[in-house]
Amino acid sequence: MRCGTDRWEQLGEKLSIQRERGPRAQLEGGGILAVCGMVAIVMFGRGSFDPFLLVLLVIGALQGLYRLSWHREVVLDREAGTVRCASGPFAPWFRSEYALESFDSVRLFSVGKSHQKGTEPTRTSVLLSGPHATVELADTAERREAQALAEAVSRQLRLPLGVDGGQARAVAERLSATPLAEDSLPQPRPDSRIQLARRGESYLLELPVAGWTSALRAEAFVALIIAVGGVTIPWGIWLQEFGPGADPVDAVIFALVGLAALSCGGFLLWRAWARGAVRWRIRVSTSGLEVIRSGRWIRERIERISRARLKDVEVRLRDSSRSERRLTNRPDDASVGELELALEHEGGVTGVGAGMAREDLEWLEKTLRRMLAEARPSGPGLRDSGVPG
Repeated sequence: MRCGTDRWEQLGEKLSIQRERGPRAQLEGGGILAVCGMVAIVMFGRGSFDPFLLVLLVIGALQGLYRLSWHREVVLDREAGTVRCASGPFAPWFRSEYALESFDSVRLFSVGKSHQKGTEPTRTSVLLSGPHATVELADTAERREAQALAEAVSRQLRLPLGVDGGQARAVAERLSATPLAEDSLPQPRPDSRIQLARRGESYLLELPVAGWTSALRAEAFVALIIAVGGVTIPWGIWLQEFGPGADPVDAVIFALVGLAALSCGGFLLWRAWARGAVRWRIRVSTSGLEVIRSGRWIRERIERISRARLKDVEVRLRDSSRSERRLTNRPDDASVGELELALEHEGGVTGVGAGMAREDLEWLEKTLRRMLAEARPSGPGLRDSGVPG
């Protein structure tokens, strides 16, 4: 099977991952080396040796050699209890070996993801994580390929799997929980403003508006700088350079520049305000989840996730790329960044509740998992849809 440019296979107690250089990588590497060669010929022909240009040539040649010939292989051997890594140009010259005891989890990290907009991440990496060692196994632009590899490694090494900074669990336990009691509902914190109701055979969860989170306050601050600075700076330059008696055409140009900056800043401020007013409702039934996103100046959007396609529900980092190198941090550590409740399914990940308190998100995760454990599929399932309702 493949994971980006890596090919992996499982043979008994071993799982090997080998990086392959396809035609595109070879073409890119050969092109870079050809350009560096031509520039070097011109430099030697003219007898001019610019140190800065020489440094760029060396960097370019190394990059071309890397794309053209770099070989990498990782072998996970559960029987021997080792992780063997080998890499090098044209052949694996450099070798290293780790004990399996050095690692306590498998981690999957996506960079450039945006759950609320439904966009795909730019890169997804699979890593072996431990207190004192981290080994990157593969990375790809296809999240499903990385997910398949991460789950295979988790099962092979019998290590828990953590996704986007969430809690590490065994693959078979990702949706396991104790079903809710029929005669009682769990209650959130009194000041959490989360509303939970049971309506027939389904549950309805209404989440409070997140309000002005730290990220939204930063966006609003930047918007104000653009709006105010875009108006005052051009007009200050105009008054200093031309004065009141300047050509009216110049005044019109500067006025248009200020108006454009004011409009841009106003739009960014409105977008931050609208995002802070987003409200989420989650309906849980035997068929699955119905996630409703609404708010002021926002068109209501309904996403249905069938129970059979749902993979996990847990608190995760909203921007996992910020903590890619801090794998030992738990999501309850506020220093890792903003958290959200991730609803992972076969079609991707839907993030809800960004900006809520960690305690409320953890209660929401536990409650939803117990509701889903109680909601056994019976009858036709919901049809998955990401089209606004």
